[in-house]
Amino acid sequence: ANRTYAYDLVNGVTGADASLADLQLEVWSLDSHQVPTTLVAMSQAGYDTTEHLWFTLPGMGSYALVVHRLDNVYGSDTETTYGLSWVVPEPSAYAACLGLAALSVMALRRRSRSR
Repeated sequence: ANRTYAYDLVNGVTGADASLADLQLEVWSLDSHQVPTTLVAMSQAGYDTTEHLWFTLPGMGSYALVVHRLDNVYGSDTETTYGLSWVVPEPSAYAACLGLAALSVMALRRRSRSR
């Protein structure tokens, strides 16, 4: 959402939403020529400022992240600024969790044997 703020010495801070764009986020698998072939995941929230995707990639390969600007929910701005972020767990994070779980089980076994 684009937001406009003004500071008035009498009334303080005032703000107004200038517009809200309807965005759609897609992940596509790419063929050997880097052409999108299969839609892997899509997020299309009709009235929200956040799009979320949670999915498992079908396999090794190349993928494209595509953002479509479908329309304005309100307002008349024709340009939209957006940001992207993602988290990809590293295999070492899974190994650390498994190691911690194994240590916990060993500690519980030792405790139950000593009783």
